[in-house]
Amino acid sequence: MCVYGSLNPPKQELLQASAENNAGCQCAPNPTDYENKNPGAKVGRKAAKAAAFICWNFLSMAVKTAVEDVVPYEALFNVVTPILTNFFPEPSEKRPNPCHDAEAGDWGKCVWQQVQPFVQKYVAHEINGVFDELWQAHILGFGSTLRDIWTVLEGSASQDRFDHYMQSLYHVFNNMNEIAPEFFTDPAMTTTKGIYLEQFAALHISVMSVLFGAAKRFRSSGHRIVFQRHILCYAKQVFMTTTKAKEDRLRKITDYTDQPYTIWCNLILGLRTPCGETDPPGTHWSDAAWGCSAEGTCAWHCVEQAAGQKCPAWPTCTNGEKYLTQPTQHKNCVAEQLNKFWASRLMAVPYWLMAVMEMQHVNVTGTALPEGPLICDW
Repeated sequence: MCVYGSLNPPKQELLQASAENNAGCQCAPNPTDYENKNPGAKVGRKAAKAAAFICWNFLSMAVKTAVEDVVPYEALFNVVTPILTNFFPEPSEKRPNPCHDAEAGDWGKCVWQQVQPFVQKYVAHEINGVFDELWQAHILGFGSTLRDIWTVLEGSASQDRFDHYMQSLYHVFNNMNEIAPEFFTDPAMTTTKGIYLEQFAALHISVMSVLFGAAKRFRSSGHRIVFQRHILCYAKQVFMTTTKAKEDRLRKITDYTDQPYTIWCNLILGLRTPCGETDPPGTHWSDAAWGCSAEGTCAWHCVEQAAGQKCPAWPTCTNGEKYLTQPTQHKNCVAEQLNKFWASRLMAVPYWLMAVMEMQHVNVTGTALPEGPLICDW
């Protein structure tokens, strides 16, 4: 419950309730607590970091094995499997249902779907867009192709079949190239695609890493420079949007002074009488983020009262020290939770940068260039 200004003083129980509720900065929950209540959100949030680490490790191995132009099937299988497990989990004896009530065939969708409401807790505005459209139009198809490739690898397929599915993976790469710029057009993260930039980037980089590390035909100097440029585009964009999202959210917490409020007191016979002949100036704080304003603007007020005035219903700026700590506590708490949440979004970036460096040390053949334009404009 948030107390906000009006001509009538708030009841004492409302002031007390406001103090108790705002101590927990309900507008920005602790990410760990949220994940404990929504395990699918936890899987979705950590998928990018997990995939980034796996790809960097795979490329480190490719530096050694690519000298002979052969990457062992087992190594390739071991990188594709966890990527699928993180982005498109399926029922197994070792893995519990990440979304409690999700059907067996919807685990992957549920994990992706829970990212948006999780991010919504830490941005300044309401997110526009429908997740189902993104899922049906793009993500589901990419997952199905990756699953087909995994099936081939699991069955130790012939080299011809392996080459065929590597070509299929290359088509996935090209398809992702075509829609990638759409994820770069929303630096303020106001749309669904803006929210899913990190997950999409991690999946796209995973595809590039597998192609470059496992298939000789996609390991030219031309492929290397394009893959590296793509990865750096994603790293830069994720860093910039993360920083902007945090700054925009904190700017929603504002304060201003000297706005007059008419302060009422109950005097003789319970009649409401203004305190003083003029409205006293006050100091006011508010948190206007969408998560707060959805339930009513969160605000705190104190007033400057002249000597002899007694309006106990409103805290005074000189005598209400305990009440005045609430907006400061709220801002500090929101900032702390934002730091925790957005820091986790950046965890994949160092591994992406190290992947770029590892690619530079892989033995390449030829100078062929991939099809299509770069995904971002430097």
